[in-house]
Amino acid sequence: MIRTPDFARRAFGGLPGMFWAVAIGTFINSAGEFVVTFLSIYLTEARDLSSSTAGLIVSVFGVGLSAGALAGGFSSDRLGRRRTMTLVLATSAVILVCLGRSRQLVLIVSLALLYGIAKGAFSPAAGAFVSDVIDGKDRVRAYGLIYWVYNAGCGVGVTLAGLIAGAYGFTLLFWGDAATSLAAATIVAVFVAETRPRLSNPQKPAAPKHDLGIKGLGAITRDAIFLRFLGIRFVYEIIYIQYLVALALDMRAHGISMGTYGVCMALNAVCVIVLQPFVSPWLERFRSSAALAAAMLLTGASYGLYATSTATLAYAAGIVLMTFAEIAIEPLASTIVADLSPAALRGRFRGAYSAMDALAVMVGPWLGASVWEHYGRNVLWLGLFGLAAAAAVWMLTMGPALERRVKELRTQAADAPG
Repeated sequence: MIRTPDFARRAFGGLPGMFWAVAIGTFINSAGEFVVTFLSIYLTEARDLSSSTAGLIVSVFGVGLSAGALAGGFSSDRLGRRRTMTLVLATSAVILVCLGRSRQLVLIVSLALLYGIAKGAFSPAAGAFVSDVIDGKDRVRAYGLIYWVYNAGCGVGVTLAGLIAGAYGFTLLFWGDAATSLAAATIVAVFVAETRPRLSNPQKPAAPKHDLGIKGLGAITRDAIFLRFLGIRFVYEIIYIQYLVALALDMRAHGISMGTYGVCMALNAVCVIVLQPFVSPWLERFRSSAALAAAMLLTGASYGLYATSTATLAYAAGIVLMTFAEIAIEPLASTIVADLSPAALRGRFRGAYSAMDALAVMVGPWLGASVWEHYGRNVLWLGLFGLAAAAAVWMLTMGPALERRVKELRTQAADAPG
C-alpha cells in the first residue's frame, strides 16, 4: 500500500466529501470565469462602446457584487446554503447567455448589474457552508483550500479565455462561462446536502448575551467587535488592491513592458497555487490576531519597497512578499468571520464581509491612482506602508477582545441544546 506523505495528509486529509464537492464546483466555476476577465475589451471592441462607458459598466458590475454579497448572505440564512449556491450559479448562466446577445446599452447595463448580484451572492453561501461542515480546528486549512482552488481555477480561466477569444471570438466566452456555471450548480445540487442550522425557535438564536436576532442587518450593526474587524478588512483591501491600477501605472511609467508586467503578476498566482495548501496548516499554531497583524505589515512592506527601487527585480520581490501575506490573511480572516458568526447568522456575517471587499474594490483603485497621479509615487508607496502599519496595530489591539468573543460564542454553541 502506498503511504500518503505526512505533509499531504496535513494539507488535504480529514475533510468531508461535501467540502470537496463545493471545492470542485468552485474550481470549475472560477476556471470558466471568462467574461469578467475580458468584459471591458468585449464592450469596447465587440459592442463599440467608449472606454468610459465600458468602465462605467464594469463599475456597475462591481456595485452588483457588493449588493449580491449582502443578498447572498441573507438568502443562505433563510433559504439555505445549497439552494442559494445552486440558484445563483444557474441564474448566472442564464444572465451570461443574455448578456452575450444584448445590443442595447440599457439592457447591457442592467444585465451587468444582475450578473454582479448573482456572482456576489455565491461567496457568502459557500463561506457559511464551510463554517457549517468544518469545526474550528480545521477552518483555517479549509478556507485556505477554497482560496487555493479558486486561484487555481482563475489561472486556468484567464489562459483559456485568451485562447478562446483569440481563436473563436467573444461569443464562445459567454457560452463557456455559462456552461461552467451550470456544471458547478449541478455538482452542488447533486453532491451537497443542506447544512443550514435549524433552530427550535428561529426568532431567538443561541446568542442570548448579545441578543443578535436574525432580522435584517441589525445583528451586524450591533456587534462592535465584528464591525471593528470589518474596518480593518476594508483598510487592508484598500492597500492590497493597489496592484490592480497604481502598481501597473507605476511599472509602465518606469519602462516595464507589458510582457514583464504579466510575468510579475503571474508570480502571485504561482505562489498561491504552490504554497497555499501547505502554509494554511502551519498557520493554525499562531494566534490569529498576531498572525494577521504580521501579514498586514508584510503587505505594507511589499509596497514600501517600491519607494526604494524601480528595478524589475524590486517589483517582482514586492509581489512575492505581498503574496506571502495574502496566503496567510485570506484563510485567517475567513476563519475569524466564521468564528464570530452565530450559527443562524453565518450567511449574513459572511455577506457583510464580502460586501466590504467589493466596496474596497470600487474605492481603492481610484484612490490609489489619484494619489499616484497628483502626489507622486513615494507618497503612495510610503503612505500604504504607514496605513498597513496602522492596520496591524489596530489588529493587535483588538486581539484580546476578539479572542474573548470567539471563546464566548464557542461556549454558547457547545451549551446549546441539540
